[in-house]
Amino acid sequence: MRVRPGRLEDPGEDAGIRALLAGISMPGGVSLSFSHEPCFREAIEVEGRDARAIVAENEGELGGVALMAKKNCYLNGKEKAVGYLSSLRLAPDFRSSLVLARGYQVLHKLHREQLSRPPFYLTTIMADNEKAKEILTSGRAGLPNYHFLSGYQTLLIPLVHHRFSLPEGVLIVKGEVVKAEQIVEALNRLGQGRQFFPVYQKEDIEKDSGLLRGLDEKDFYLAIEKDRIVGVLACWDQLAFRQNVVKEYSLRMKLVKKLFDALAVFTRMEPLPRIGEAFKSLSAACVAVEDDRKDVFRALLRYSINDRVGKGKTFLYVGFSERDPLLVVAAECLHATLRSLIYAVEWGEGKKELDALDSRVPYLELGSL
Repeated sequence: MRVRPGRLEDPGEDAGIRALLAGISMPGGVSLSFSHEPCFREAIEVEGRDARAIVAENEGELGGVALMAKKNCYLNGKEKAVGYLSSLRLAPDFRSSLVLARGYQVLHKLHREQLSRPPFYLTTIMADNEKAKEILTSGRAGLPNYHFLSGYQTLLIPLVHHRFSLPEGVLIVKGEVVKAEQIVEALNRLGQGRQFFPVYQKEDIEKDSGLLRGLDEKDFYLAIEKDRIVGVLACWDQLAFRQNVVKEYSLRMKLVKKLFDALAVFTRMEPLPRIGEAFKSLSAACVAVEDDRKDVFRALLRYSINDRVGKGKTFLYVGFSERDPLLVVAAECLHATLRSLIYAVEWGEGKKELDALDSRVPYLELGSL
């Protein structure tokens, strides 16, 4: 059994990784697999630039994968490189401390080989995954240092009509009525108020690839006050390249599905997926609001939800750090909650950078996790 860098340019390896991911289920009331069809290499572009994978194999059979990427983000309001570790998946026969140790050794080697390497990497662990938390944060077997940063909540908001009123003097428009550079200027201006908010370029919106693959001007909603953009939110449909596929429903969730599907007929929502189908949902992306104005975010969120009602989707996923003042506004909507934990991972050279972070609230782009 060995761990090595992935060969993402190899179609056979790409197919092998996709098959591995499709075959590994995450337990819960709804058991899910996280697929990257039809191309793993293209799907992970949203996680960061210079994305690299490592794989674990035994006699040519793939049994594990993990990703490493980086992108420029705001740290204390200044543009710096930040890394991301994600998609750690191990088949049952590969779940051992030895495989983990070897995997992190290869990740560390890839980290050292970078000419402009980030000081640390962000990652998330599901809050109820006690075993993963215990092992990964133990520091044993040569594992890197894990520093807890914040809890993170993902809200699943049904796409049904919501009442709201516009704040006085504020207008909401769709992104296609402005230029991509105006959207990017607003994102980078407003995003500096958050730790780890990505630095975007207009090409990220204009190109159908890269950090915002599948997202363009028409998917953005902008709050405008006195000819100035004071809030941004986008609805990101990733079904064409990343899918959350249902493997099994618990007995309780089978009953919930029956009730939900009956209500969906009257609310113009898509029903919950059958076994083997993917959720048809959207992710809230590029969320940035001037001075954390709750009235502006409430209007943006509810306007965007109402605009997507009856258009073939079930939920809008909205993700925030538990320290984010905008979380309480999203939680006003009917929702279910998934909880995870944000960590910064480093190999002994990022602690100083982490200690220098000020009190700004962390931001993770939900569609990039």
